Amino acid sequence: MDRFDTLSQAAICAASRSSRWTFAYANDEHYDRERLFSDAHMHDEENPAGEDSYYVVSLRGAIGYAEDGETIDWLFLSPYDEVLPDAYSAPSRANFCPKCGTAVVPGAAYCGACGATL
Repeated sequence: MDRFDTLSQAAICAASRSSRWTFAYANDEHYDRERLFSDAHMHDEENPAGEDSYYVVSLRGAIGYAEDGETIDWLFLSPYDEVLPDAYSAPSRANFCPKCGTAVVPGAAYCGACGATL
């Protein structure tokens, strides 16, 4: 799952994974890419996400919103069967350098031993 600061950014990612969506609270309301982009842009201008809030995009293109920074409210569903999580968890980072195998500090961007990007 990928995390974004705006619905517009999330919509761009979702469009790379799906070409149509339904609104989670009205199954008869369908969205194509153009309508999703338009509505996302308008939403970002009128109601930007707060400091602890963000959008997520599932592997199949569903878009959710985490207002409190944890619990996901799924807004746009893709037509694919997918189990959608209730909460966001950050992807785990490597504990060892993939190049030289040296232990790395959690959250480090580079290996302290060889300089490889983590």
